[in-house]
Formats: sequence, C-alpha cells, structure tokens
Amino acid sequence: MIELRVSGAKSLIAKLKRHRADIEAKKKKFLEELAYIGIDTATAVFEDASTEYDGDFDVIVQQVPMWIDDSRLAVMASGKSILFVEFGSGLVGYGQDDYADSFGYGPGTWSDNPEKGGKGHWDDPAGWYYEHGKISHGNPPARAMYDSSKTMRGEIVRIAREVFRGDKY
Repeated sequence: MIELRVSGAKSLIAKLKRHRADIEAKKKKFLEELAYIGIDTATAVFEDASTEYDGDFDVIVQQVPMWIDDSRLAVMASGKSILFVEFGSGLVGYGQDDYADSFGYGPGTWSDNPEKGGKGHWDDPAGWYYEHGKISHGNPPARAMYDSSKTMRGEIVRIAREVFRGDKY
C-alpha cells in the first residue's frame, strides 16, 4: 500500500509546475533561435539580390495570433519589391526555356499561347520599364524566404539539442 501525504502531493505539484514553466521558456527560446536564423538568412539573400530595388524590404518575426496558435512564430518579409526579388522578374537575355516552369510559363509571360497575348519583354535587350520610367533588365529568382525556411529546417535538431540540453524526459 502506498501512502500519499498532502505535503508530498503539494511538493510534487509545485515541482511539476516549475518543470512546465521551464519547458515553456525553453520552447520559446527554441522558436526564437530558429526565427533569428530565418531572419538572418532571408535578410542576407534579399540584400545580395536586391541591387535594383534599393533594399526595399523588411524581414521580421511575428507571434502568430493566439486564436490561431500561440505556440508559433512567423518569419515574414514585406516591401514593395519583395515578390520581384523572391520569384524573379524576367531576366533579360535568357530564353523562355531557361526559366520555364511545368505549366510552360517563363520569364515575363502570362500565357503559354502567344496568340492570346502572353509575352512580356524578357527577350528585349533594352530591358523593360516599371514605376513610371525605371528600367530593369530583370533578376533571377532569389528565393530568400525559401532558402530561409530550408536553413531553419536544417537547424532544428542542433538548436533543440542546444536549448533542451540536460533535460530528461
């Protein structure tokens, strides 16, 4: 027969509460460390790739709203030119086949049928214009957010070991 005393039960409850608080703090640190890796990676790629766009971007971490899931952080990028840098903008001098995707769309195109319209200026050596007179010769996809998520996934185990080291579950 096991005898359970009130003082022992209270002590066990207090210990479990401390353990839970410790796990919550470590979970928060784990998510923040991964998010900072994501910010650093995305920022470096955007800075390297966005010579034409004058650094018009911002990469931040935001807490996902509690009503969705308060145990998540989101690495987000914003700026006027983010999509041009992330996905590319029709690199002049490369043929349609160099960047065509599985649907047949290539740089500067919006239809795989030229009779429907659909070809931009991806093959125009003079480049193309945007924002009332700014000229562009395009840029290849930089994939800053894609590379950021890939880097974060690659660091999960290392960060988890670092943050949760010594815990025995």
